[in-house]
Amino acid sequence: MEESRELNAVIDVIMLAGTILLKSGSEIHRVEDTMIRIAHSQGIVDCNVLAMPAAIFFSIENTNISRMKRVTSSSYNIEKVCDVNQISRQLVGAD
Repeated sequence: MEESRELNAVIDVIMLAGTILLKSGSEIHRVEDTMIRIAHSQGIVDCNVLAMPAAIFFSIENTNISRMKRVTSSSYNIEKVCDVNQISRQLVGAD
């Protein structure tokens, strides 16, 4: 049960990072790459991410775990993009 809660919390962070990046004007490939890097840093290796201007999808292979987040508005905010990138770097460097 605790492992499930922890996994859900990790996925929440992954989705939040992707959402902030997408809403802040980041490129699609950066959104996907950052989400995958965060997942890998937390031990989730077999994952899929699909980002589009209007939505983000995240799933883990061979499980019934998937998430989708609709993004209805966006604006350019390079400071938020930099903040998320810094946190991502810290997580990946913590291996």
